[in-house]
Amino acid sequence: TSPQLFAEHAGLEGEQGAPEVDRVWLRGWFPLLFSLSCVVSRCKLDVRTRGLTVLFEIIKTHGDSFRPHWWRDLFNILFRIFDIMKLPEHQLEKNEWMTTTCNHA
Repeated sequence: TSPQLFAEHAGLEGEQGAPEVDRVWLRGWFPLLFSLSCVVSRCKLDVRTRGLTVLFEIIKTHGDSFRPHWWRDLFNILFRIFDIMKLPEHQLEKNEWMTTTCNHA
């Protein structure tokens, strides 16, 4: 499930001992970027495209302030978006996704 994946991926179970700067990532940037990746993966074309645009605008605008270990999480989020291509089902949807959303990226 998505909340379970989110908790595992974010490592929220160890958040109490995290430095303040990492709590900004765990409570702010990570949930926002993760949610945008869900929008890009699941919504209709116009919403996916806008979500992808917002995601990359955030990265371009604020990425220079991200800590190196935050980038590992961010790359996992980005790679997750493109993992849809590994799924054998829904070939028609995958073709549409590749010719629209993927090209936009």
